[in-house]
Amino acid sequence: MIGSRPASLKVVTGAISDIGSSFTCEVNGVSAGTIGHFGLAGVNTLVSRRGQLIANNINVSSDDVDVKITFDNSGNPGAEGYLDYIELEVPQSLVGIGESYRFRNTEAALQPGVVQFQFSNATSISEVWNISDPYNVTTVLNNTSDANFSFVDSGGEVKEYIVVDNNDFFNPISVSNRRVANQNLKGTIFIDSNGNFKDIDYLIITPSFLESEAQRLANYHITSSNLNTKVVTLSDIYNEFSEGEQDIAAIRNFVKYVYDNASSPANRVKYLNMFGDASFDYKNRISVRENIVPSFLTAEATSLTQSYVTDDFFTYMNPNEGNVATNNLMDLAVGRMIVTDITEAREMVDKVVSYTAQPAFERWRNDVVLIGDDIDDPQTDSNLQVNVNDLADQIELNRPDYNVRKIMMDSYQQLSTAGGFRYPDVEEAVKNAFERGSLVINYFGHGNEDGLAQEFIVTQSSVENLRNPNNLPLFITVTCEFTRFDNPLRPSGGGKSIS
Repeated sequence: MIGSRPASLKVVTGAISDIGSSFTCEVNGVSAGTIGHFGLAGVNTLVSRRGQLIANNINVSSDDVDVKITFDNSGNPGAEGYLDYIELEVPQSLVGIGESYRFRNTEAALQPGVVQFQFSNATSISEVWNISDPYNVTTVLNNTSDANFSFVDSGGEVKEYIVVDNNDFFNPISVSNRRVANQNLKGTIFIDSNGNFKDIDYLIITPSFLESEAQRLANYHITSSNLNTKVVTLSDIYNEFSEGEQDIAAIRNFVKYVYDNASSPANRVKYLNMFGDASFDYKNRISVRENIVPSFLTAEATSLTQSYVTDDFFTYMNPNEGNVATNNLMDLAVGRMIVTDITEAREMVDKVVSYTAQPAFERWRNDVVLIGDDIDDPQTDSNLQVNVNDLADQIELNRPDYNVRKIMMDSYQQLSTAGGFRYPDVEEAVKNAFERGSLVINYFGHGNEDGLAQEFIVTQSSVENLRNPNNLPLFITVTCEFTRFDNPLRPSGGGKSIS
């Protein structure tokens, strides 16, 4: 290193705590600064706080640099602190070390004209790449293989370089399962069993280990729903649309290919089934690995309202769509069967077959149950019951053959218990609506992964205790995290309601 020039430090952290917390940073035992995080109490839209420290005048005297980060929970034992990354920039001489490495010179931005870079011990350095523009990489060769090697470049900006060392190349290895089967999704996806072109109504996307049950579901819809249904494995999609790598854009691009190449706009694919669970853990870093059919996650990670998982991404077929903006419109219907193994997949398909096999004239198929949360905060909750009443009026006007029943929580007695306020009669009414059978059960109100409403009229436990193998409702929840499916470390009540 060049000892007379200071180093710069950047530390990025996150914290979850109701009260303020902080991180202290030290470099070689000397304080570099503090990162403060405000508490989350009273903030309804944030799940964590993010902060950073940038220190530009860090004195280091050797290549051995010790960075210490300490989290102070301010006396809150439930507080959680997270380190995102540490970035330390130390000025060093350009020396061949037997390895390839990246470098930049931040001072080059202050030096207009031509700047020179001088290397020592450069015998094994074969070339230097300028990767400042990844689409226009340039190369400087060390043709003489001299120990002292230099090159010049224009100054006035910070540029990125890679030193290429002859002793540090990646070597290709032979993998045991190196044979890739021939395939041609684009050429065969529309071909039926007779070799003729046939438009697709319904796509089911699944991993290979669930393919048999996905195909059973497809066969059922072919014969019972008159839908031309195709099952496509993730491996086939990845091999043809993303060079074998997991990529949600590859899935969307495959769906778009099917959508765009129908015989006419009227015959485009209409339904998409993501047959398998999903997880925020794309790289399988946690112990519970359920990233089976990946979904779309927003880039925002600290906001309750801006951080979410959605399969809508796979249905945006128009040009320049895909950022899940509010003006993006879905071009086909999408759903997901949250299964993790072949047993769960078999049970899910059995439910679909059983549901459609039930006689359509049974009484419960005319019952619609609408549930309205109580008004805890007039400023935010006042429209909940209004929406329930408006929906009931619309159903009764347009479908007088339906029996609409409203469960308005405020019309029931609220009890105070050791666990908080509860509505036992509402809990019983909702349970009966499930177990006796209802065509639709629609809830409007607050909720999270653990249950519906602050009074928990539906909980994970109550969902698991429901007994209704035949009269299954369409369960709609206009709420928050109750049906979240991307966190295997925290199962949701909605996920358990379909298992």
